[in-house]
Amino acid sequence: MSSASPTPSSTPTSTPKSYVPPPPPKPYTHDGVTYPSKKAWKKAVKTVKWEAKKVKMKEEKKEEKKRKREERGGSGDGGGGEEGRSEEDKIEAKRRRDDKKAATLKSRTEAADKSFNVVIDCGWNGALTPKEKKSLGKQIAYCYSFNRKQQEPVWLRLSGADEETKKYPAGLEGFPGRAKDLGVECRKLALGDGVLGTKVLTVNHVFEILCRGRDGEWREAVEKSIPKRKGGQGEEGK
Repeated sequence: MSSASPTPSSTPTSTPKSYVPPPPPKPYTHDGVTYPSKKAWKKAVKTVKWEAKKVKMKEEKKEEKKRKREERGGSGDGGGGEEGRSEEDKIEAKRRRDDKKAATLKSRTEAADKSFNVVIDCGWNGALTPKEKKSLGKQIAYCYSFNRKQQEPVWLRLSGADEETKKYPAGLEGFPGRAKDLGVECRKLALGDGVLGTKVLTVNHVFEILCRGRDGEWREAVEKSIPKRKGGQGEEGK
């Protein structure tokens, strides 16, 4: 008995809709000025406000420079700053600035003499990649910046720096073994008692800990020197 083959069902075809573009924006008038659209008006208002803000910022920056110049011994008579001063006034102002710098340098040198020395061994140039040297160079720059801000700075010295090391100061990898050969006593920071979630510290972290912990408050020094991402309370980005 033969059966009739099923007839394929016919699928209705849909007619594609033609694309109808949206209507153009209506012109917008504000304070007698007509703009292509309300959006264009908002953009114009934003631009005007930004330009006014830039002018204000420029004036504030100019006033700030003038104020700082006067504090350094510049002219306070409104005579146009450097242009409105005599040569004698300029020479006297420079002399006062130089005296102030010399006095600051002397006081900080005396403070460092009463503190301690931190020496970073840069004799490991061949053991570091260019990327590591550049990273350690930034870390030592952080040390220098931190030391400058301290009221009681320490002497920060580099040892074994060659020409390449001066560009990218090398680090402290393997220092305990080298120190043993030189007869230098080594000690570890107390980081194994749950103070931090890591024992891997950068050169600038160790430097800050040494500076902050000079009074014996090591736990507090560690927490303030280590960034939050490593379990401390210090600033991020260094």
